[in-house]
Amino acid sequence: MLRLFFFILSLLYIAAIFIFAGSSMVSDLSFFNPSSILHIPLYGILTTFLSLSMKRSSRLWIPGLVAFGIAIVDEIYQGFVPGRDASVIDGLIDVIGIVVALCIIRKVYINRSV
Repeated sequence: MLRLFFFILSLLYIAAIFIFAGSSMVSDLSFFNPSSILHIPLYGILTTFLSLSMKRSSRLWIPGLVAFGIAIVDEIYQGFVPGRDASVIDGLIDVIGIVVALCIIRKVYINRSV
């Protein structure tokens, strides 16, 4: 039941990423996000939600790969939004958030199984 909750939360979170990517709110709040640094927690949280929606025995690279795919699609989508642009740098910053989350999740899983 809890995995279903995190699966639905993941879907809502992904929808919010795309809704806000096309919103003027992003440019209004850009002074809070120097060098796109907020991409790190944004995609770290997504990776965590995706991980929690899977069986514990599942491979951790799967939620990371899914989050990376979403990051790529989000950057492509931003290329079509007026006032926004697609950025390889933003994609790389997304990967940092994904990797950091996966490292933390792996550490927590290893400590729980000991």
